Amino acid sequence: MRFLPTIPTSLTLWNLTLSIVVIVLGGAYVMQVSQSTQHGYTMRDLEDSVQELQVTNERLTTAVASATSLGTVAERMQILGFVDSREVVYLTGVNSVAVR
Repeated sequence: MRFLPTIPTSLTLWNLTLSIVVIVLGGAYVMQVSQSTQHGYTMRDLEDSVQELQVTNERLTTAVASATSLGTVAERMQILGFVDSREVVYLTGVNSVAVR
């Protein structure tokens, strides 16, 4: 008859403790990687939003520059019926006031 070696209880307890520690640390690692991945996706979405806003800003800056150019303003003045002044009268002196 062959005798199986007996494992001391302290070794069994040590193996059980190490197994629990490995499982807990493995779970913590998986959670950390999951959170890092989620933050990466969020950052990518925010970077895409920033790029879209930059393109929109450039387009609006171009539209503002076009709308405030002298040629556009002159065209609008003609459409609204403004005319060039022929005679300009300057007021001089200390007591010069515009009267209705």
